[in-house]
Amino acid sequence: SEDVTEKHLALIHSSWRYSRKDNEFNKKMYCFQVIVQGQESVLDRIEYVKYKLNPTYPNSDQIKHDRNKYFELKELAWGASTIKAEVKIKNQEKIIKLSRFINLAETGENLLKKYIV
Repeated sequence: SEDVTEKHLALIHSSWRYSRKDNEFNKKMYCFQVIVQGQESVLDRIEYVKYKLNPTYPNSDQIKHDRNKYFELKELAWGASTIKAEVKIKNQEKIIKLSRFINLAETGENLLKKYIV
């Protein structure tokens, strides 16, 4: 029943090369994945996560509701950036604000395979 704060949650990410999109964008492309990490009981209290990407993205604000996928965001990128998130907790007025610097790597693991058993 305690209020959820930014101390209870974190954004984590992974990234990998996504060369099949290189020709379409005329540059080296990557895929990145962001999920919300926290204790299961805290994650259960999340109503939604609103991700805010760089305004150059066609869909720069994305709302995720899927608790089973840890509110996953998956997008393409060609350069590093910072992702911001607003987390709405059920029955709590205060919005939790999180951010994560997204660096791009040649190989990275699928976080859902690691967290979903």
